[in-house]
Amino acid sequence: MSFWEHISESCKKTYGTFHSKELKIYDEERLTGIIKAMEHILNEVGSNEKEMKEAEEYIQKRDLDKARLTQIQTDVIAEIKKMFTGICNFDVLPGSSFSAGIYLLGESDLDISVPVMALNKRILIQMANICGKNGFTFIEIRRKDEPGEEHFIFQKWIDGVEIELKIRYGEYYMNVHHKMHHYLDHDMPDRDRMIITWIKSNLKKISKDDYATFKALYYEYALAKAGVDKLLYQLH
Repeated sequence: MSFWEHISESCKKTYGTFHSKELKIYDEERLTGIIKAMEHILNEVGSNEKEMKEAEEYIQKRDLDKARLTQIQTDVIAEIKKMFTGICNFDVLPGSSFSAGIYLLGESDLDISVPVMALNKRILIQMANICGKNGFTFIEIRRKDEPGEEHFIFQKWIDGVEIELKIRYGEYYMNVHHKMHHYLDHDMPDRDRMIITWIKSNLKKISKDDYATFKALYYEYALAKAGVDKLLYQLH
């Protein structure tokens, strides 16, 4: 078994263990277990000198386009704020692998969340019309069956970069996802960012499922580190 196959198996085992209905513990205990397992995985990769040298080289190459992407993100946030001014009580917040510094080389999509307080059908239709007039195309509704997590996706391309504008229910978003993204964007140690990026890059080469499993893990890890005692993904 290769090093990355071993890391993949560790991620799948961790995810499977703490998302199993057979494990009769509270979410808080599940998240504590995820924190410990993720710290072990991060330490295992971080202590491998060869992998860390390659990770540093990878980050250097990736960051060559960082200034351009940062400017696009700044400009589109200002545009969205202007679009919705006077419509509702909202924030405009970056919340993607780019804003967290854990994005992959050549993958430059930017996610912008718009959590709206007291979001209702009338406001949503009004905002959707504004999105259309400003070049944002409606794509889909995600997480329909999850109370508070349902959100509405609009897409636009700027200078070859995909922008996803996500209109969200503000009360839930600010208490859950915003705290997770704040940890990823501001509080996570830079060394952990590099290690997570490198793990993502290597697991994606193995399979989409391995990549998705690790992504779910580091999201819940970040949520737990932010002090939110809630799993993002359902038990099985």
